Amino acid sequence: MPKSDKMPTPWRHPDHGTYYLRKRVPKDIEEVWNGPKIVQFSLGTKDRREAEIRLCEKWLALQRKFDQLRNQTRLTKDRLPYLIGTWVHQSLEEDERFRFDGTIPRKSNENQYGYSDLIDRLNKGAHSGTHPEFLIREAIWLLEEQNIDYDPDSNEYAAFLDELSSAYAHHLNALSQRDKGRGVATPEPPQRPVMVSEVIADYITHYPKDKATKRKKVIACLSKFIPIVGDRDIRQLKQRDLRDFLDIVQRLPSARGGKQRPEGVPLRDLAGGDVVMAPRTFENNYLSPVRLFLSWARGNYLDEGFPPALTVDGITYRGSRQEGEEKQRAFKPHELERLFLGPEMGKIAGEPKTQSHYWLPLLGLFTGARINELCQVNPAEDIEEVAGVLRLTLTTESEPGEDIAKSIKTGTPRTIPIHPKLIELGFKVLLRVEN
Repeated sequence: MPKSDKMPTPWRHPDHGTYYLRKRVPKDIEEVWNGPKIVQFSLGTKDRREAEIRLCEKWLALQRKFDQLRNQTRLTKDRLPYLIGTWVHQSLEEDERFRFDGTIPRKSNENQYGYSDLIDRLNKGAHSGTHPEFLIREAIWLLEEQNIDYDPDSNEYAAFLDELSSAYAHHLNALSQRDKGRGVATPEPPQRPVMVSEVIADYITHYPKDKATKRKKVIACLSKFIPIVGDRDIRQLKQRDLRDFLDIVQRLPSARGGKQRPEGVPLRDLAGGDVVMAPRTFENNYLSPVRLFLSWARGNYLDEGFPPALTVDGITYRGSRQEGEEKQRAFKPHELERLFLGPEMGKIAGEPKTQSHYWLPLLGLFTGARINELCQVNPAEDIEEVAGVLRLTLTTESEPGEDIAKSIKTGTPRTIPIHPKLIELGFKVLLRVEN
């Protein structure tokens, strides 16, 4: 089970005390998930023990839904040859078995109508764009049998119906020839295409877990590849796709300190005209991960058709930024005194609305943690008192708050004792209020 799918603990609503199952949708299925990124179901009880029992049942049902989406693939034009070839093979093989031993009946519409009538209806549907009902039923059956996700209003689905209509007509002609005693061979089943998304997922799965920082960069980089370039059969991946991807990512707006990506806006549409990325960021976070991925894919998917000549050699940084131009200097002693002992800190200390402005710098000072790590802390799970020592654990294992995606430096959990000075300043009182 993926780490992100760890079973959560019941969450108690602070207003009315009812327990809920709350869980962030795993990142690997966000693209195909329809609904909020935080899933929340009422457990219908205020009793903690009963809530834990009910949570197990709902959690298993949610896991089944997650797994179903993981195994589901999208309908793309690259998949059409495989789908149509599979249908032709299955249909003619089924007819062969019927002719030899009579165990498998013909399709009902083939018994009810003559071949010529069905072919005429298929041809009319192909010209008018309104395909006959029996073709629609066959299309839906095939997509469901192959566990393919599709949008009935999409261009891909329309192209699929057109291809299937033509294949169905050839299938009926083959049946007619067989009825006349002429041999029509059943074609071999087509080789299932390996999609780029599958190779990326396999690479991430096999990436060494002990290299947490590099693994995080690899995931951040390759998770953008399909949304920008699109998914396809690995045999169709071209050098221009790599150039396109590495050009687009250089022009994406920086996420540091800025707004999150707007919902529903494709990454490609967010890219501006100018390069905003620093050259070292481009090399370390994009060029290097893609180079390593290509090397791994050549070694593991060459037999399946991964193009061996793909390379990032010759793809360069296109911006004008220089190394170190935004390097930040350290605080000077008098600046630190102003930050922690100045009148501004004293003013916000007594304001409930600005308490985070007061506590986050202090926690950073006494723990050495990054501010973004501290912002992800779940007080109910990540702060505890053991043997009289209050301690804070920075981890991605515990349940995050709503709309929070946890990440920590190096990816390794660490536990830090709370400094006595923080307790003296009222940190324990803050925890009681928060809980």
